[in-house]
Amino acid sequence: MEATRDSLTELSIVGGLVWDSPIHTLRDVTHLHLELPVPLSNIDLLFRHSAGLQSLTLICGVVEDTGLWTVLMEHASALPGLTSFKLHISPNTTVTESMATVLFDFLQQKKSLRRLDIAAGAGWTHRETTPVLERISKLQSLEVLGVDLQYHSLGWRHLEDLLRLIPHGITALRIKATATDVLFGGYVSVLDLWGKRPIIRFTYVDDRDIPPWLTMQELAEESCSLELVGHNGRFADVEHEENEPSLCYWSRSKVEFRTVEDFGCEDWEWLMRCHRLCYDSPDIQEDFPELP
Repeated sequence: MEATRDSLTELSIVGGLVWDSPIHTLRDVTHLHLELPVPLSNIDLLFRHSAGLQSLTLICGVVEDTGLWTVLMEHASALPGLTSFKLHISPNTTVTESMATVLFDFLQQKKSLRRLDIAAGAGWTHRETTPVLERISKLQSLEVLGVDLQYHSLGWRHLEDLLRLIPHGITALRIKATATDVLFGGYVSVLDLWGKRPIIRFTYVDDRDIPPWLTMQELAEESCSLELVGHNGRFADVEHEENEPSLCYWSRSKVEFRTVEDFGCEDWEWLMRCHRLCYDSPDIQEDFPELP
């Protein structure tokens, strides 16, 4: 790594090997992907010595009792040129309101942030979801968004929050929704989230953990701007012919080994990167037995 320091701009490391290297070798890295064990010892070195980072991916284990939140709080102004941030946390982590506040205080200072993907494990509960969305809505440069949301009973008031707070400048959107019950009614439809955002070109929805609330065909019919739609491990290119959309489904192998070329857009591949997709679930095999 020392020999290539002057030309090293992109780096992907699994485990704690990054801390075994001279930290100054990372000074010119602009794109960094780290899959880290816990505890996240020495992670503060990253925020102090990699000032030129533009894209940061952190895939972590349980982070309730580690230094991540302390580092984010103490270095809230670090990485000023960050344009892409992906944070995936173990499902065994419970993200509290104070943790979410620390995270978004850090993100709020990244004026060039245009891509954000947060898979929060057990995530923020329904009590924290609206404050989280309110903070996301203030990220003025955001174009690509992935977020996990948890509710006890998902009702029309929560949909109103989604419609109000998901930024209208989003061109690609990933949502994972978890709820024990879905209680819709009144004049609000979840499909309005796409129908009222006419520049979304790609969306992926994971709603396996809630009662059915939408289908891929409904998504395609709701938004004439959608070019690619994903739902619970399936993907389909959308073809609009005289306002009648048709879906061309991806094969299982294409889903599993998906590339930038498959997506046709690096933003979309980035958004779905590091997400495990359960495309072999029984309901998918039953609905699409012809998939190779």
